[in-house]
Amino acid sequence: MTTIAKSDLVPEQWSAGETFGYYIYPLEADYKKKDFLFRISSATIKQDTSFFTQFLHYNRYLVMLDTDLVIEQNGKGKLIAKQEVFYFSSEDFIKSYTKGADFNVMLHRSIINHRLVVDRSILLQPQGFVMVFALETTKVNTCSGNYTLQAADLLLIDLTIDPIKSLFCQNNAIIAQWVLP
Repeated sequence: MTTIAKSDLVPEQWSAGETFGYYIYPLEADYKKKDFLFRISSATIKQDTSFFTQFLHYNRYLVMLDTDLVIEQNGKGKLIAKQEVFYFSSEDFIKSYTKGADFNVMLHRSIINHRLVVDRSILLQPQGFVMVFALETTKVNTCSGNYTLQAADLLLIDLTIDPIKSLFCQNNAIIAQWVLP
């Protein structure tokens, strides 16, 4: 079980703002080499028009944290509401017309059993990883313990080490689970 506070992260620059890398797996993976199985991050978009970084062989979940997202996905206009889950291939051509902050989970295509929700609870599969990203200060209750997360903090649980069956958050949070190949 790993808790990561956003205040402990060092931002890196990307073409339209900053990105905060919460977790990459395996730990020795290199984001720039694109040799990871999954990456959890948050980013700011500071330009009126920007382009999402494309990655071959990855799927992506994105949730806007503070505003709606106006994009073109492969040339087709789309509006994604604040805190709505946007799932897409990271190979898609995404042009954004929105400034704001987002949360991202990138999964290698070999990971086929996954889901991400904005909710207070989730029933878990007995394997893989589960993560909770706090949208505001929240308490997270599991059968193995209780945790308090501040806004933008992340809780990551490896279910092979801590096989919890469910979790419940005091407030809505971004909750995801996936099973490695």
